[in-house]
Amino acid sequence: MALAVSCLVGCRNELLGPRECEYLAERLAKVTSPDQLRNPRVRNQVTEQTNRCLVTPYDKTFVRCLGEVGRVDICEADLFRRQGRPEGRRPR
Repeated sequence: MALAVSCLVGCRNELLGPRECEYLAERLAKVTSPDQLRNPRVRNQVTEQTNRCLVTPYDKTFVRCLGEVGRVDICEADLFRRQGRPEGRRPR
């Protein structure tokens, strides 16, 4: 997973676009087949994570963290701390 996720942003710390965010969301939801997206719970999870990705300035370090740690909450807290957000929290 680390290699696939790392390939999303290459060598630059660019924001992810809609396709990259959806791909990332599917990997986080452990989707391995398009048939899994027929399950409303899985589809909702992918949609929620895709939307989160689109409005959060994820960077290369965040994506690498996901590949290594595999937990969005830990990697987001690290991202927000690096961005200087109080207490590592997501903006409201």
